[in-house]
This record gives sequence, C-alpha cells and structure tokens, in this order.
Amino acid sequence: MESQAHFKNFLANPTMSLQDAYRAYAPPPDPPPDWKSLLRRDLATLRNNVPHSAIREAKEDDIALLSELRDLLTEFLHDIEAVQGS
Repeated sequence: MESQAHFKNFLANPTMSLQDAYRAYAPPPDPPPDWKSLLRRDLATLRNNVPHSAIREAKEDDIALLSELRDLLTEFLHDIEAVQGS
C-alpha cells in the first residue's frame, strides 16, 4: 500500500527524476555485517567443536577444505598488505 502512494507521488511530480524518486522512496541499504565478530565466533566454534582425533584422522576432503580456508585467509592478508603498503 505504501509503495502505491510513493508511485502516485512520483507520477504527480513531473520534475522528479527517477534517481530522485529512488532516493526519496527506496529503503536504506542494510549495514554491512560485523565481519570481525563473525570471524571470532567461527574461530571459537572451530576451536571448541573440532575434536583433535578428527584432525589426526583427516581425509583428503578434510585437508582440501582446510586448504581452501587457508587460501582464503592468505588472500585477505595479501589484500590488506597491498592496501597498507601503498
């Protein structure tokens, strides 16, 4: 119902551009996630829930998954170093 009212307001105002209408009526974007809290939580989950025996008995797919995580974190660190080194 509210979107219909916004649309009627847009049609009633011929001077309003599409961009102005969007700014006036679009909901604000969601804030970015708190990635540091997510990462801390997930690290704690890994530390507390992966038994040491699972690491000792790791299979090929387990090693591939951990390697993927390592590669992602290495990529993040390289990006940080590239930005901070500039």
